[in-house]
Formats: sequence, structure tokens, C-alpha cells
Amino acid sequence: MDATKSNNGEKPGRSVNRSSNQNQPKKGTRQESVQNRAKVNEEDAITNREEKETSQRKTRGKTLCKKIHARTLEERVEVTFNEDFQPIGLSGKVVSDLSLFLGTLARNSTFCPLRYTNWSGMPDDNKNRFWRYTNRKFILPVEARDWIETTVREAWRRYKHKIKKNHFLKYSNMTERLKNRPPNVPISQFKSLCAYWSKETIQAISENNT
Repeated sequence: MDATKSNNGEKPGRSVNRSSNQNQPKKGTRQESVQNRAKVNEEDAITNREEKETSQRKTRGKTLCKKIHARTLEERVEVTFNEDFQPIGLSGKVVSDLSLFLGTLARNSTFCPLRYTNWSGMPDDNKNRFWRYTNRKFILPVEARDWIETTVREAWRRYKHKIKKNHFLKYSNMTERLKNRPPNVPISQFKSLCAYWSKETIQAISENNT
């Protein structure tokens, strides 16, 4: 046996890179394509499941946009934008449908979790996820992304404000709040919100803003 080689047949002193990247699929390969399709299917399944569960509860007044969520790629509707990248068509109904649809994403605990105290803390992964998902239901120019994200952000903020008013401030203790928490908000996220709103510094800021 050659004494200048180690037991694995490599010369001593030479480092061998056994990075986990070797096991990662190369771009454009069949494996990557399969993984991307799996991610898309998982996002659709999560959203459809949550929309179905929400629709089975008492949700008077809440827009679910179930038909839009059920669209296939072939059924996507084109949305046109003006030079400022504000949606203007192809019709008023299309613009309205898009806005209502984005509201459902803002209320979706998978796309836009409520555990974050402000939008700046929302991970890019979540923003990328609802952007990709919206593009599977509507045909959008890439320049529309800023408007999409802004619309979801504002709807998310309104949603949090409504939860605070109806499920936090309305009750004097945590036991009552948990008993009356919004049914479509995971308990862990609701607890995080209540803990944040219960902080003296946050309550002081809130009082100064009223």
C-alpha cells in the first residue's frame, strides 16, 4: 500500500470539500423542477385548507374569495396597471377582486403571521411566498410587486387593529381573551400579540396616539 496516501486514497494534507451543496439539485435540473412544483402544491394546499376551515366557521362579512383561490394557471385573469403601477383594469371588477384577494392573504396566518410586531419584521420568505401565490391567480407585471406588498401590508395592519379592538381591549384578562380569541388565528400567534400589547411601554405609546 502506498504510504503517501491515507486510508481513503487521498494524499495527506489536502482538504476535501464534502459540502452539503453536493447534494443540492443543480439549477434547471429535473430534481429542482420537482422540488419547485412540490413547494407550489404545498402553498396551495395550506391556503385552500385554511380557507376551507375559515368558511366553516361563523364568518359573516368576511370575504373569502374561494373561487379566486381555486383558479388554475390557465384560469388566471390579467390585471393592467397605469404608469404609476396602480391597477386600473381590465375592468373594475378585476381590480376589486385583486384587492379583496390580497385581503385574504393578509388574514392568512401562513402567509402573514401575526407574531411580528410590525411589517418590517415580516420575513422576505413570507413576502416572496404571497407574491408567487398571487401570480398563480392573476397575470401581473413584475413592476406591480411594490403595490401588491403595500396592499397586503395595509390590510395586515387593519386586521391586527381589528383583533386588538375586538379580542384584546374588549376583555380585562388573558383567560377571557383566550376564550374569545379569533377562531382563525393560531393560539400561539394570538398569545404573542397579547403579550406585546400588554407591555407597559406599548400601552403608553398607544394611549399617546389616541
